Amino acid sequence: MCNICYKLHIYGNTAYVGCRSAIMEIKFFSIDKLVMQLQEPHHFENYEIILKIANTIAQVPITQERAVMIHLLPEWVRHEEPILDLLNSLCDDEQASLVWWSFIESNSILLWNYISTKAKILCVYRVGKECDNSYRFLQEISKLQSIKPETNKLVRCVLKLLWAKNNSDKSNAVFRQIDQLLTEYVIELANNSNELLDLDCLLPYCKPKNVKYCEGILWNNKENSAYCPRVKKPCLISNIKKENIASSGLYGARLYADNLQDWRDWSLLELFKEVKIVPSLPKLKRPEDYLPKLSGWINRINEIKLRLKCSVCGEIMPHNIEYAKFIAKFRVTVFSCKHSNRHDHNIYLNECWGCEEIIDSRESKYKLPGDSYYICIHCGSGPRKSKSYSQGDICPKCNKPEMVINQANEQYYQCLSCSHTIKLPNRRKSTTLSSLSLKNSTVSARYRD
Repeated sequence: MCNICYKLHIYGNTAYVGCRSAIMEIKFFSIDKLVMQLQEPHHFENYEIILKIANTIAQVPITQERAVMIHLLPEWVRHEEPILDLLNSLCDDEQASLVWWSFIESNSILLWNYISTKAKILCVYRVGKECDNSYRFLQEISKLQSIKPETNKLVRCVLKLLWAKNNSDKSNAVFRQIDQLLTEYVIELANNSNELLDLDCLLPYCKPKNVKYCEGILWNNKENSAYCPRVKKPCLISNIKKENIASSGLYGARLYADNLQDWRDWSLLELFKEVKIVPSLPKLKRPEDYLPKLSGWINRINEIKLRLKCSVCGEIMPHNIEYAKFIAKFRVTVFSCKHSNRHDHNIYLNECWGCEEIIDSRESKYKLPGDSYYICIHCGSGPRKSKSYSQGDICPKCNKPEMVINQANEQYYQCLSCSHTIKLPNRRKSTTLSSLSLKNSTVSARYRD
């Protein structure tokens, strides 16, 4: 038996992950010698020794090995300040593992209050997936919260969901509480923080990376396929074998839970399934739509926040946008940076009525004479009820009337002058005039000549 395995054996450790490196073994011997020098807990001579132990662990380059070393320390040593300071150097899943190992070994979760928000969420996922009796874990959490209540709304959400696993008769009430907590969290952060909203451990990612979080929704009569409202195309769900997909198609819509995957990859999809929660709200047509709607809301808020950044200094421009549940819309607004005139001033932001993208006067620079509506850089939409302008009449990038239909796809127009391309909105919102084809022919002929 090697020295690392021997130590794991005498500590009764159930967290053995294998011998990773010679460096770890050498450091382990050094730590072992230092541990042998410790006096009884709280002895004044211990601090310098514990500081040396912390410094030794900090020198290990692989964070997973650091986590194992921390766990192999006597439990009271793990809760000393120099060791607790090491937790910040660990990844979220390694912090979660430390709590899990201690819980399995001795029912102790005293490190809970010292790990990150994401680590706490991941720890709940692991308990949900691997623990037969989550009630015991929640009992320990309750003891900690009697001293220091959990204030983070996201953590409270997953803890409430875990509680519902053993209280199925309260599942509907729990979901309503979860929904309220998530809504409050999003609105508070959207209004009071300049940072982008981060729900990485809760929401499934968009695999094609068109947006951050997956917005795919069930598509009626389309087997194994979802509809992506962002690109307005089908996206095959993630449980389809990727090799069976055309290279040009979208893949990875997260509509259904996959509880067999590693707990590190779980989201609310998996936790809902594990605890048998079915989302239900008055205006929610299908339970499967809840997380995509939440994801779409978060994505939109973050897009707006990015647009509110001054292009010179990067600071958020003063604003008074209001966010309602599942809605992140705003009226025509002009923003200015609080700094000098060389920074962004009188920046026009609006939502395009045609394609619903954000019109930003820093990129959509042109408008029709006598009109205040900037032409959308994305779809070419101008004033909604204009009698003289239709999408594609003028290039929104160079302001020249030289756009022609893409012969391969009539929804796209390209400028013959600057090569900028726009994609027209759906037919319901299309304002292209019947005379546009004649105009295209004229422009094309002029360029041929």
